[in-house]
Amino acid sequence: MGVGLEALRPFSSLGARRVCGRRRVGGDYARAINAAKIGLGLLSKRFPETTTTRTFEIPGCGTFLLAERSLHHQELYKEGHEAEFFGSPDEMVEKINHYLANPVRRLKIAAAGHQRCIVSGYSNRHRIRKVLDIVENLYGRAQQNFA
Repeated sequence: MGVGLEALRPFSSLGARRVCGRRRVGGDYARAINAAKIGLGLLSKRFPETTTTRTFEIPGCGTFLLAERSLHHQELYKEGHEAEFFGSPDEMVEKINHYLANPVRRLKIAAAGHQRCIVSGYSNRHRIRKVLDIVENLYGRAQQNFA
């Protein structure tokens, strides 16, 4: 398997080909996501991930998100309306085939997922601002405790 693609190992029994190629960054990364009909959101098995940056990047680019089902994913997006989720390799393949055969439905969900990103502030800028606000709030409280 290619570097960083260990998450695909459980799906190798499905006859998946070896994934290789150069790393995509910046505009190339966004163009690669935009070129896809379906963007997969696979979670690491090394540590308990419930989301990844792809959770936001894929629908943020306007591409259909098909991600592993997690409580956090289900809190962020309405399943079947703003994104789609799977719990097993068989369910993933079933949903890939279904949504490739139903492009109108797939595009409707992709558009709704993109809108969710906008209205909920899922951009990197908004998420960083939220973290900085928390840090500033904690720092302000810490200063008050030592004053």
